[in-house]
Amino acid sequence: MQQVRYARLRALGHQSSARFRPKLFADCLVLKRVYVKVNQMKGKELKEKRRSPQYFDEAFKRKVCDEYLRTGVAKTDLLSKYNIRYRSAIQSWLKELGYADIYQKAAYLPIANPLYLPAKKTNNDQPSDALSEEQQRIKELERLLEDEQLRSEMYKRMIEIAEHDLNISIRKKSDTK
Repeated sequence: MQQVRYARLRALGHQSSARFRPKLFADCLVLKRVYVKVNQMKGKELKEKRRSPQYFDEAFKRKVCDEYLRTGVAKTDLLSKYNIRYRSAIQSWLKELGYADIYQKAAYLPIANPLYLPAKKTNNDQPSDALSEEQQRIKELERLLEDEQLRSEMYKRMIEIAEHDLNISIRKKSDTK
């Protein structure tokens, strides 16, 4: 980094020997002060150019919302047409005024054919202390089997959703070798 500064200053006619390095350092400080002042001035200009917030009356909001719903024009086109700076203004106005957005995207992954799994069976008629060791082992294995069945059903649904909605081919086709 320092070598780059020296190369730039050499190009401007400065020498880079050891006795001139303090002068180079002082030149760098001067350049830094100038840079800071310029940026401060730019900051003031930006603050002066800051736009005031836009306020619209309800009649104008309704007019824009009606035009959006009636014509189906893109929201960005309406924003530029009416010089509205707030990007999500139309969406918030629709919600505020009670309109239903008919062009809104559908939910991301709707379940087309919901499958309902039977509720887990609980058998509380016998205390667990009275069960023999074999019966406890059988109950534990049945619970593990139910968990695995639920997991396999979940994987099947994930594959169906991915293939149907996202057009991702996951299952191997029967005609491939």
